[in-house]
Amino acid sequence: MFNLRKVLLGIFMLLSAVAFAQVRTLKGKVESSKGPLKGASVSIENGGGTFTEEDGSFSIEAPAKQVVLNISYVGFTDIRRVVKADESDITLLLEESSGKGNLGEVVVVAMNIKQKAKSLVYATQNVKTAELIEARDPNNILNSLQGKVANVVVTQSSAGVGGDARFILRGNRSLTGNSSALIVVDGIPLGNNVGDPGIQPDNIESVTILNGASGAALYGTAAGNGVIVISTKKGKANKLTVNVNSGAVFESPFALPKMQNTYGQGSAGTLDATAGDSWGAKMDGQSYTDYLGNAASYSPQRDNVKDFFRNGLGLNNSISVSGGSEKVQTFLSYANNAVQGIVPNNNLISHIINLRLTNQITKKISTDAKVTYLRRDIKNRPRSGEGNTPVLDIYQIPRNVSTDQAKQFETLNSVGALTPTAWPSTQGGVYGNPYWANQRDLSAMGRDNIVGFLRVKYQITDWLSLTGSGNMDKATDQNDRRIYDGTWSWNNFPGGTYSDTLNTYTQKWFDVMLEGTNKIGNDFRINYNVGAIYLNNKVQSNSTTANGLSVADKFSLIYGSTLASSQLEQEVETQSVFGKLAVSYKEAIYLDASLRNDWISVLPAPHSVMYPSIGTSVIISELVKLPKSISFLKANLNYAEVGNGGQFGLLSPYYNYSPGVGAGAIYRNSTLPFYDLKPELVKSIEAGVQARFLNNKLGFTLNLYKSNSTNQLLTLTVPVGIGYSTRYINAGDIQNKGVELQVSATPVSRKNFSWNIDFNLGMNRNKVLKISNDISVVRYGHGDWGGYPQAAVGGSFGDMTGAQWYKNDKGQFVVSAEGKPITTADMGLTPQVIGNPNPKATMGLTNSVTYKRFSARILVDGRVGGEVISGTEMNLSFSGITDATLKYREGGWNLGAVDANGQPVTNTITAQEFWQSVSSKRFGTGEFFVYDATNFRIREFSVAYDIPLNNNKYVKAVRLSAVGRNLLWLYRGSSKLNIPGLEKRKMWFDPDMTLGNGNFQGVEYGALPSTRSIGLNLQVTF
Repeated sequence: MFNLRKVLLGIFMLLSAVAFAQVRTLKGKVESSKGPLKGASVSIENGGGTFTEEDGSFSIEAPAKQVVLNISYVGFTDIRRVVKADESDITLLLEESSGKGNLGEVVVVAMNIKQKAKSLVYATQNVKTAELIEARDPNNILNSLQGKVANVVVTQSSAGVGGDARFILRGNRSLTGNSSALIVVDGIPLGNNVGDPGIQPDNIESVTILNGASGAALYGTAAGNGVIVISTKKGKANKLTVNVNSGAVFESPFALPKMQNTYGQGSAGTLDATAGDSWGAKMDGQSYTDYLGNAASYSPQRDNVKDFFRNGLGLNNSISVSGGSEKVQTFLSYANNAVQGIVPNNNLISHIINLRLTNQITKKISTDAKVTYLRRDIKNRPRSGEGNTPVLDIYQIPRNVSTDQAKQFETLNSVGALTPTAWPSTQGGVYGNPYWANQRDLSAMGRDNIVGFLRVKYQITDWLSLTGSGNMDKATDQNDRRIYDGTWSWNNFPGGTYSDTLNTYTQKWFDVMLEGTNKIGNDFRINYNVGAIYLNNKVQSNSTTANGLSVADKFSLIYGSTLASSQLEQEVETQSVFGKLAVSYKEAIYLDASLRNDWISVLPAPHSVMYPSIGTSVIISELVKLPKSISFLKANLNYAEVGNGGQFGLLSPYYNYSPGVGAGAIYRNSTLPFYDLKPELVKSIEAGVQARFLNNKLGFTLNLYKSNSTNQLLTLTVPVGIGYSTRYINAGDIQNKGVELQVSATPVSRKNFSWNIDFNLGMNRNKVLKISNDISVVRYGHGDWGGYPQAAVGGSFGDMTGAQWYKNDKGQFVVSAEGKPITTADMGLTPQVIGNPNPKATMGLTNSVTYKRFSARILVDGRVGGEVISGTEMNLSFSGITDATLKYREGGWNLGAVDANGQPVTNTITAQEFWQSVSSKRFGTGEFFVYDATNFRIREFSVAYDIPLNNNKYVKAVRLSAVGRNLLWLYRGSSKLNIPGLEKRKMWFDPDMTLGNGNFQGVEYGALPSTRSIGLNLQVTF
């Protein structure tokens, strides 16, 4: 690999040092018959461009000679205006389109390149920034995109406040890697914050989704899963603006298990105060001695689960100042976010300081510089899933145990150390007192993140420019874990466990790009970009754990009985060159092609991989006379190849050191070096149609696509005799194909009243075409909890296999002689596919209404199809906790099934016998707990009022909004299996919540409940 970094640094320094003559500032306004137009595109022919402000004003640097301006806005006719050398302040009037509509707005696409939307040869989606600010998600901005983007599945991790999100565009692709979309901010990919961009919504200027490979191709190896392009705000010339945003939202659990409140502790109808299961006697308020040895009333505790959770609170406050002169513009902001999670002691506080400076130094030289500092502290992020975790522990609480009883979770022993009190566990050593788990298994996570860039642009001629930039992204995470002595599952050492971990991630990015545009005659225009990138990613981790403390619960490494340390350092270097060529004919036919070549240090020599793309689009309405009702018609077709990473450390053997007797020991890694490693490759073809009707009052975009992901990185076992136990291979072919539809309509548009509708629909079909000659299935997870997700040849990514209720050849359910279900596991049969979590369709419908100073917006979204296994319900049903276990407690349950010989079985069973036979507590028969994940809900709702100011000299605008998220279910699916004698159960959990961001999806197990939020938001502009 040649030293591209030095070349880029040299060009960057040269750009920074050059100075040339003066330029003039061209100012003006863009208006329509209805008033100023905000967001209209204003560009100099063969030069730069900008967008108009709230009042329609714009300011742009122009050569000191006659220039040509191109102005465009959605729904209005483009105009081309010659501006003489002595003109400096102009007013431009756009007329609404009457026949041939257009999409004249400019969007930011890959590598910070700006293009007119109508010229794009691939699919993009834009999200209105106002919708991210008002009804914002207090935990992660990616959650706020749910329902607003076609064909995306957003799932939230069960990590409490500040948790990551999984953002899947057009289906899962990577068998063993990451399928989430790449996040790019101001042209720079984020390498560390995979599931959380850490951006203040108030600072966002635009959000563009590059759905497919063609739009993402210029990002090469990182862009196989699509790209979220975020552009942040800059300062504005000759205009001082101060924006203040303050909001508060209150959260509560949105979905909790349905518990029975008739029977309490015990088994077979007999009260046992030491038991964790709730199969005991009816609760009639009788006196008994509880598990703590105290006199108590044996009564139902209907709210003992709900009372464990608290009301969450999210506070966001931000202030920004924007302004400057013709030469220098500044944008400065500060944001403070404080979030109190619904799990006690789980809190987040963050501070974000952002400074951006743009300068027009000379006629030829301009700069753009930004620095952002983020400080985030998260206290006591709850463990999720299995093994003495707060959520699964509280769900296990016996139905007669009160909150006050449970809160007596600790005592002092004879030497003054904290000790857990007795607890009626449903399974000793696994599920403990939730209050102990919450208050004596503690964590503190702190992050310092500084991101900055300096971009220098040299306008060589009116039609050619050279831009260089340098970027630094450094994040330092410090994690502190304190596990008290006596904590089940997580502490196996006397005195407790303490760990201190420091992780540092550093990304350095340098690039240079030559950008030009030329006209060839009157009909042809050519735009081109040529550039190079140097990227260096470095990860360092240092961790020390005290396995046991010589003084109980004294959390310091100096008290560690046995210290275990680990250190990790990884560094990956990528050098890239790229080119992009766009040719247009009469602004109606477009041809767009790009090529990027990456040289990546994790790949074997020559380290090279290439990613091409090519596409075309035709604006039919510009070439053919169409009926007057058709305002705009466009078709496009494209093909591209992009990548999806390459794993570090596979090219050569490496050795580990383990301290021990004497000088310790050195041992070699057990994985055979992979000398032929290739990154995953995604090949995609896409076709689309875009149309607008009735003077742009109605429009739609339809996209069809197919992608194939190959070169998947898989692990195989090898014969022990070769000295290794595993090896990697590149194999697999995962196909996704589907359709995306976006519809927009303006049924009413009047001076005082308007109504807008936006609808999106996405359907994706996934198929595993091939894995390898050696293996035909890849499984995920380490415990089935009702099912194992897998990818198997002929199936779909994420298919869940599990045990079923055994049926004979006639399709009849089979039971034992006692009347209990016989499962396929009892018969020794291989688990079969019982569901897939990926929806058949996703959709979102937004209605926005304005009346004078009032506005309202409601977003309804949903998913159709897909299944999820409730491992939580499976676990709780074994212990008689769920509402479904209430019926047949006294017996008399006949399942109407047959025995192994096909003869009807007349024996009856009790509910306890049934549920314990199909659950087995943690590893049960998944088919009984599979739910149809179809659901529709009111995702967002906001009502706003623009307060009149009576020409206030200082305050320009005040907007007060009432907001809500996850307000209520409109529809939700039910259990899939028809169990004789029981009604189908409604899905009680939220399929948007997941245990993590990896490929183990579709099995709900001890996940934190999602939340409903209601609040107020105030925006003031000075």
